Amino acid sequence: MKNGLYTVQFAVGPNQGAGVLTFWDGMVSGGDSGFAYFGQIDQNGEQMIGTVEINQHSVGIDNVFAGLTSFTLKIEGRETQNDTASFRGTTDAAPGVPLNVAMRLLRAF
Repeated sequence: MKNGLYTVQFAVGPNQGAGVLTFWDGMVSGGDSGFAYFGQIDQNGEQMIGTVEINQHSVGIDNVFAGLTSFTLKIEGRETQNDTASFRGTTDAAPGVPLNVAMRLLRAF
């Protein structure tokens, strides 16, 4: 993936959300109106794997994992065409509940 600013859209079943994040040499940071994201994504060709810490910064904002305010997301995915990537994520805080993530490059650094 290119270093840059990305939009991120995610869903757990019918629960959907969106935010922005920066990707810089494998490190990610970003957030949305209720949560901050910090983590690392390792890339081998098109394949990617990583972990992202999700922490609530604004009380009263729900996330796609209902009721969770702080958790670690394990993600696996691949870079796709046109500066996009797709991931599937899981967390031990909600076993068996997958998260689907789509990223799209807004601006390369």
